[in-house]
Amino acid sequence: KVAPLVTGAFDALGEAFAGLALDHDTLLSISTTQTFASNWIAPRLGSFQVERPELAVRLKTDNRLTDFTDETDVGIRSGKEGWRGLRAHFLFQFHSTPMCSPAFLELYPLRDVEDILEVPRIGAGDPEGDAWWRRWLDRAGVSAPEGTRSGGIWLDSQVVEGNAAIAGHGVAMLSPMFWRDELAAGRLVQPFPIISLDGFSYWLVYPEHKRNQPKVRAFRDWLLSQVALEARNGPAEAYSPPIDSGRPAGPARRSS
Repeated sequence: KVAPLVTGAFDALGEAFAGLALDHDTLLSISTTQTFASNWIAPRLGSFQVERPELAVRLKTDNRLTDFTDETDVGIRSGKEGWRGLRAHFLFQFHSTPMCSPAFLELYPLRDVEDILEVPRIGAGDPEGDAWWRRWLDRAGVSAPEGTRSGGIWLDSQVVEGNAAIAGHGVAMLSPMFWRDELAAGRLVQPFPIISLDGFSYWLVYPEHKRNQPKVRAFRDWLLSQVALEARNGPAEAYSPPIDSGRPAGPARRSS
């Protein structure tokens, strides 16, 4: 009967001493995917360092899931909730829509949703790319016949696909939140307002024993505030947790 109480007491003491020891740890190590790192969090990290100038930040990009056995403090993962031993905070659901360059749109006018089946689509023909395209086409009410694919190129990262679209090589399935600057500057255009939710969400995760570390708490609060600001640009449904997130399903395709 006493053992659980003793164990709980030692756990509490361990957390307390760990918190005191790590108060002097001034390096925050973040692991995330390539596209999220380059197109979303990197341009915003300056504001975090303004708030917490005593912290140095190391941003690591890796499409594999970190197991936190190294010095990584927090991770930003795309997948489904339920990673054992990790505290998870929902950020947003991954959402996507076709985008292309203005020059491409002049060459291939997309007046109706069905027209998109007749133009080069980046990622179409790749089984995983087809799945992303089919989800959007289903949402748009378009039936894509099996085995009929327009020409295109296959790439393994949304950031690479987006740059290929900017260069005029085809229509890419991209998330507007990662390409707001390019859309605002006119380097990319979104021919249709329809978006699809792809079954994955982004989550901030970290080991349970790190939850009380000041640097982790500071980053969590800052990140959630940034997501709240982003949510003002919508779409609203993407910033509501999925009804059934299920068990973890690994990282989303194309290191999104």
